[in-house]
Amino acid sequence: MTIAVTILAIALPVPAHAAEAIEFVDMRPAVIDVATAKTGQRWRVPVIDSRPGRRALSLTVAFRPAGVLRVERSRLTLDAGEVGSFVVTLRRPLEGSGELILSSDGVIVRRAISTSRRPGRVAVPISRLQFAGVRLTPFSERVRAGSVTVPDAPGSADGRVGLLTSRRGDTAEVVRGGDTFAVAGASRPGEYQGTVDLLPGTPGGEADGVLRVRDLPVWPLLVLILGLLVVQLLDRYQHRERPRQMLDLRLARLRDRALDVQRDLNDTYRIAAGPREPNLLLDTLAAEARSRYDDELTDAERARWDVEGAEYRKVAALVESFETLAESIRALSSERLATAADEQAERALDASPVGRALRGRRLLSAVDLADALTEVAEARDYLRDFRRLYRQATELAAQDLLAKLRAGPERLAALEEQVQERYRAWSPGVRVEMPRREPQPQPGYPFPPPASWEPSRSRARRRWPVLVAGAAGLVLVSCLAVFFLALTRDQDFGAAPAPTQAAPSATALPELPVAPEPKPPPALDLGPAEPSTWQLGLYGGIVPLLLTGAAIGVAELARRRWKPRRTALDSTLLNRRVRRADRRFALAGGTLVVLSGMSVLYFANPTFGTPGDYLAVALWGTAFGEGLTLARRLWPIPA
Repeated sequence: MTIAVTILAIALPVPAHAAEAIEFVDMRPAVIDVATAKTGQRWRVPVIDSRPGRRALSLTVAFRPAGVLRVERSRLTLDAGEVGSFVVTLRRPLEGSGELILSSDGVIVRRAISTSRRPGRVAVPISRLQFAGVRLTPFSERVRAGSVTVPDAPGSADGRVGLLTSRRGDTAEVVRGGDTFAVAGASRPGEYQGTVDLLPGTPGGEADGVLRVRDLPVWPLLVLILGLLVVQLLDRYQHRERPRQMLDLRLARLRDRALDVQRDLNDTYRIAAGPREPNLLLDTLAAEARSRYDDELTDAERARWDVEGAEYRKVAALVESFETLAESIRALSSERLATAADEQAERALDASPVGRALRGRRLLSAVDLADALTEVAEARDYLRDFRRLYRQATELAAQDLLAKLRAGPERLAALEEQVQERYRAWSPGVRVEMPRREPQPQPGYPFPPPASWEPSRSRARRRWPVLVAGAAGLVLVSCLAVFFLALTRDQDFGAAPAPTQAAPSATALPELPVAPEPKPPPALDLGPAEPSTWQLGLYGGIVPLLLTGAAIGVAELARRRWKPRRTALDSTLLNRRVRRADRRFALAGGTLVVLSGMSVLYFANPTFGTPGDYLAVALWGTAFGEGLTLARRLWPIPA
């Protein structure tokens, strides 16, 4: 029935006085937004009858596709000049168009009506499109750039709509898919510029396009950390490793001197052990010196191991004392060879302190070296007294005295009195007395008592805090990179919220919405993509608060853990604590260098990624790290 009435109404001619008879109160085309309207929603369609008398009016809907709109009461009776309302209901939220046909006594009035998901769409002119991208790995072609979504962008042709070029000749294409614009083909960091044609073949559709590509922040951060490590290694080599190597070299030269002396003595006396032999005196002192040098903290303490330092002079004095011992032994050996005696006297000398001094022994401690020096001095005195007494006994032809001398007495004091008594009797008025010589302190023996030479137990330095700090730094760098990618991925540019249509109230039905008058909007100059509201709230409010709370908690735990506590005077514990404090101080200084370098060199450069940029980062890390190290040298922490 409705279709028949519609066909009949379309076929009938419209009288010239129709506008003065019946009409819609609002003749503008009605537009329903099915994206916001609900199924079953109702609208009023007010009409007026200007003819005299009481007449009946009918309203029908001619719409394609069918079944989208329905008139609840198609007939209405109005008096002259009375305004009435029909009710139109949305049955299915589909897009389409048609007419509302108002008829009465052969008079027909039409009003356009349509349904759309984006009513009142007007093409928005664009003056510039900006894209931001990152290169995943340095010196590669793996570039990822974000896309730009512009609702109501002019034109509708999909495909390549523009070409961007960098100063070095690299190119990138701007590809359109609906209202989304993306970049493809970028290979290296830099700034790409060009023109985007939104209306191919039609003038007035050109817009500027800009693409800025840079590397991920993790790579310059690693280069900065590497530069700081190089500075630390250089500083450590200059102030720790090289002085230690020079100390080892000086100790090795002292050992070579001792080995030369041992070879001259035919290894009768030894203070340095050979390969695969137990340590002797010099080996023990050298190991002790190297271990104690590693435990020193300041340059002033390490200066004691320089050439003129007190600690090094102790080891050098030991070798000098050993050389003095060797000279005394060589002199004793020469005097022994110069002594003319018979075979029995020779055997007596071999069994006497002279023979024992010439046979030698290994020296394991400073006491052994001091005893050896004393024994050699006493042996030389014994040999001189023996030669004199033997000559006098031979002159007296005293066989009994010669027999006693050939027996190798341990002491010659008793024989001296007998020889002097007979010698005075044999040669009156002549008195030859053996001088009494006390052992004299030998030069080159200023080393401390043996207790101070006991080697201390070497302590292995703990390196796990440095490893944990390095691992935590790498994890933090990875988290920052992931956070950066998640924040800049697939951001929409210029997206505006869709207008909403208020739902009808329960008391009064709304009138049919009408299409707004088209107004040309101003050209858009789209800026860089900004995070959405929920991202700003999450990453700009909630996450910083949580991180701040976590940082405060960690700082409180660290304060309680690292709070200086007065403990017993344990040198091992205090040494370890001072070293940890120095490492934390160096870590804080390195963090300042990293933050300043990233702020100045990376975040201020939207096209970071060239070899020159990485060279600048490396030089920044080394130069500022070296400056920080020099400042610590010029203004050291009080010891």
